[in-house]
Amino acid sequence: MDIHRSLFPAGQFFLEITAQSYTSVVGLRKVDASILSLSEHLSIPCVIDNNFHYISSDEKDAFDIATCIKDGKQYYEHGRKKKEGERHIMSEDEIIKTAAKNGYTEAQIN
Repeated sequence: MDIHRSLFPAGQFFLEITAQSYTSVVGLRKVDASILSLSEHLSIPCVIDNNFHYISSDEKDAFDIATCIKDGKQYYEHGRKKKEGERHIMSEDEIIKTAAKNGYTEAQIN
């Protein structure tokens, strides 16, 4: 018996893939494919969500500035850390559009 089945009742354990563009996050396509394969192999439902660092998309610059302050870097400094992709709380529609751009079908998303 799988350990998760003994710890969690049915419908309370999921695997997760993250709604981020495959073009902006290196290696995510391979990770998602592995998670989906594991989901099918173990019959564990899979959910899609998004990893966020700030509330709305217009807060990206403020987040970057806060990161610069934390790291002691200048905003326009070459080589400073930058978060690629969408890092705000996405609406359901944004998540669906991102998943569709990554090649997921409507049946896989819903």
